[in-house]
Amino acid sequence: MDRPRIVLADDHRAFLDCTAKLLEAEDPVHDAVVTAAKRHLKAFPDGADAVQAAIHAADAERARGDKAASDAFWRDALLRAEKRDPREGERVFDQWGRILMGERRAVEVVKLYWERIDRARDDPVLYERMLGFLAQVQLYDEELRVYERALAK
Repeated sequence: MDRPRIVLADDHRAFLDCTAKLLEAEDPVHDAVVTAAKRHLKAFPDGADAVQAAIHAADAERARGDKAASDAFWRDALLRAEKRDPREGERVFDQWGRILMGERRAVEVVKLYWERIDRARDDPVLYERMLGFLAQVQLYDEELRVYERALAK
């Protein structure tokens, strides 16, 4: 199988295409994806494709079975996305949340909601979204905590 050559390119799209091909390949080279993503993030920390580079690395780590490393890249992607645009932050949060829920890690999603609320305490949408999630997964004790915290504001 011909594998794409990993290079640190000024062309962000070429980088993303290369890592996407590696992730989709029959015999993925996850180490190369992670290495390329780290180099890309170091060279272009505020680049237009930094969020997607972190997500590619997160996917590669998860494919290798390293959930902790994957979660670290997801967290990085989320923080970069929130800094860039609230809607992009929501998209990344939802994407990561679906992965965590697929792994039956609802408590981790709750922790992420609390972290987001701590970063944006005055955003009522975060409280509403968290309450909806808690009702969906039937975590009523945690739902009560959200109401208490929102009322204490």
